[in-house]
Amino acid sequence: MLEEARTWTSGQTEKGKVPYKILRNSSDSGLGKAMSRLSSGGCLKEVSPNSKVYILAHGSGYGDTEYIGADRSYDFENNAIGASYGDQNNDAREAEWKKYTPREMALLLKREGLTRRIRQVNVYACGSGIEGREMPSWAARLKSEMNALGYNDVLVGGYTADVKTSYVARYIHDLTGADVWSDSTHKGAYDAESMGSVRASSTKVVY
Repeated sequence: MLEEARTWTSGQTEKGKVPYKILRNSSDSGLGKAMSRLSSGGCLKEVSPNSKVYILAHGSGYGDTEYIGADRSYDFENNAIGASYGDQNNDAREAEWKKYTPREMALLLKREGLTRRIRQVNVYACGSGIEGREMPSWAARLKSEMNALGYNDVLVGGYTADVKTSYVARYIHDLTGADVWSDSTHKGAYDAESMGSVRASSTKVVY
């Protein structure tokens, strides 16, 4: 998801905004990540309680999803990107994915040094705020898992649409009430009804 994060911050820079800081463990291996945490205290150690933390990952886009995830590699020969949108359908031919349950993500945030006084965490993944028939949304379950680890003040946001990090024209209402494409670009979420991009905040739910 590093490329998606860079796309997001590039769009902010082009619009004259102060880009978000990308925080990630400097190592790609399990042992390397552990050593990095020991030496630095974790990549989230310096995050202040009033900061907004965005978790960028791929989601399924529907409810009852156990995992969100991100591709670690791409299998160009087989044109495979691993477990599709955070689902579990991996096989040996597919690229390597790292996937997380809400419990695993909460533990990861703790290991990376995120302060227990953090107030806002947003799961910027497709469908992370969609309630399922068999289980609460992924974001709601992350909230519960973080509470269990002592993050008592945190609000966790999820999204009920397919979200984008790229800045594109958005489908909006003009002064006459007509639906038109915006002149400026924005990051946002895909709205199936209008078949266009809308504000991500309009699809956000907070737990």
